[in-house]
Amino acid sequence: MRKSTMFTMSALALAMSVTTASAQSLSSSTGPTPARSSAAVSGRSGFFIGGGLGAGSAGVACDGCSSDRSNGFSGYFRIGGTINPHIRLGFESNGWLKSENGVDEQVAFWTGAVYLYPSLHNNFWLKGGAGLATMKETSGSDELKSDGAAVSVGAGYDWAVGGRSLVVVPFAGYLRQLSGKAKFDGTDTGVSANANIFQFGVGLGYRH
Repeated sequence: MRKSTMFTMSALALAMSVTTASAQSLSSSTGPTPARSSAAVSGRSGFFIGGGLGAGSAGVACDGCSSDRSNGFSGYFRIGGTINPHIRLGFESNGWLKSENGVDEQVAFWTGAVYLYPSLHNNFWLKGGAGLATMKETSGSDELKSDGAAVSVGAGYDWAVGGRSLVVVPFAGYLRQLSGKAKFDGTDTGVSANANIFQFGVGLGYRH
């Protein structure tokens, strides 16, 4: 009886040992499910390029005066790269134009920009930039022009369509020329004239 009991206990111990070893082997082979990288979660990595069109409101401030705001067409082009899923750097060109009563008005901005994405789980972004601006009005052969430093701020959302590479981008922004002397037909007038624009619209972009 004693030998039978000892045999039974030994068999149970051996079976438990085999079961434990098999479980450990299975756990080791499968391993934990790897966490997705932040770039994979956000879809933001590599380079990006895009452009957009919309409407804009432009104004000009000069020494001791300001102009009425004028509505026209506005748009942008941008290209850049991703530092990390929260930060992108790029070059951006923004423009505004209007033609009325024989007068062509144009405002252009060229800026280096930083795009901040606060969350990994949505594509809302904020923008800040600095660079150069040009304001120009032409009527026949006459031209009034002002060049100077500029800053920009803005916000938007990258709405992915057809996968993660193609995005539709509703956007809004404000750009302001900080300095510039007005020149009439190339002659310095001695008057400071600085342009600014509000713009909003929808863009289309590609991100890698």
